[in-house]
Amino acid sequence: MPIQMRCTLVPVWVFALLFGACVTRAPATEIVPRVTITSSTAGEAVPEGTKVYFTLKFEPPLLKGAYVKINGDHTGGGGLGKEFFPFKPGTASARIWPRLHEESIHDPDGVHQYTATLAPPPCVLSFSSGNKCLLPQSDRYQVGEQRSAMITVLDNDGPMPVVSFARSSQIVGEDVGAFDVAVNLSPAPKTPFTLKYGLTGTATHGTDYNIGGTDAAGTVSVLAGATKVNIPVSVIDNDAQEGDKTIVLTLTEDTPYKVAGSKSATISVIDDDDKRAAVAVELSIPKATVKERMNRTRRGRSGWR
Repeated sequence: MPIQMRCTLVPVWVFALLFGACVTRAPATEIVPRVTITSSTAGEAVPEGTKVYFTLKFEPPLLKGAYVKINGDHTGGGGLGKEFFPFKPGTASARIWPRLHEESIHDPDGVHQYTATLAPPPCVLSFSSGNKCLLPQSDRYQVGEQRSAMITVLDNDGPMPVVSFARSSQIVGEDVGAFDVAVNLSPAPKTPFTLKYGLTGTATHGTDYNIGGTDAAGTVSVLAGATKVNIPVSVIDNDAQEGDKTIVLTLTEDTPYKVAGSKSATISVIDDDDKRAAVAVELSIPKATVKERMNRTRRGRSGWR
C-alpha cells in the first residue's frame, strides 16, 4: 500500500514564533551626515551693498540636532559674529549671513574679504577636569571636502578724503570768546563720518576753554559733500593771573579718512589779567600819594629840594 504524505501549511506567525529567537537581525547602520559650505558669490567679487551669505549643506539631513563650529576671518570689519551655530534635526541646508562692514567706511585697499571655514566637530559639553566629553558632535556630523568658502566685496565709496587743519597756529586773547578751528577735506566725502582729534596743551579743557557744538570733545560730525568742517572753541575769560597758555588740537587717524598736511593746530591764548592787575594797582593808590609824587616830580624838575 503506497504511503501517502500530507503537508499542512503552517502560518508564518507560528514559524516566526517558534524560530524567531534563533534569527538575528543586523542592526541598521546610521549614516553620519557630512556638511559642506559654499558662498553665494561663487568666488566672484561683488560690489558693496550686495546681499551675500554662506550656505551649509547636510547630506543626508541631520538625524540629531548639532552644533557646527565655523571659524571666521575677515578684513575691513564685520565677520560671522559667533563660532557655534545650532541646527535642528532634519536640517538639510542653512544660510549663514556675515556681518558686513559699514558701507560708509573706506578700506585702504578697496576690498573686503570674509572667509568661513568648517572646524572639526567640537565637544559642546565637557568636565573641567579630565577633559571628558559629555556631548560630542562627531557622531552627529562630519566635515565634507568643501570645508571653506570666501566672499569678496569691492569697496565703492570713492577716493578716501584727506583732512588737515586750515591753519597750524593762531594767537587769540583770553577775552576772544568763541571762535572756530577749521579743518579742510579733499575730496569731499560721499558719506558722512565722524572726525576724531586729540586735545593737549597747557590749557585745561573745561577750566580754561570749552569745545562747543553738539559733538563731544574730541569728535566732530562731517556731512556728505563737505569740504570744510569747523571745531568750535570757547575760551573762558577769568580774573586769575595764569600767564599765557596753549590749546593744541591733533587730528587722529581713522578708517574713513586720511590725515595729511597740518595734522595739529596750536592756539596761543594771551592772558590779559596781568594788564588788569597793573591798572587795578595804580587805581588803588591814594590820591594824596599821587599828589605827593607829582609835587616831588615838579620840585625835581625846577631844582627844588
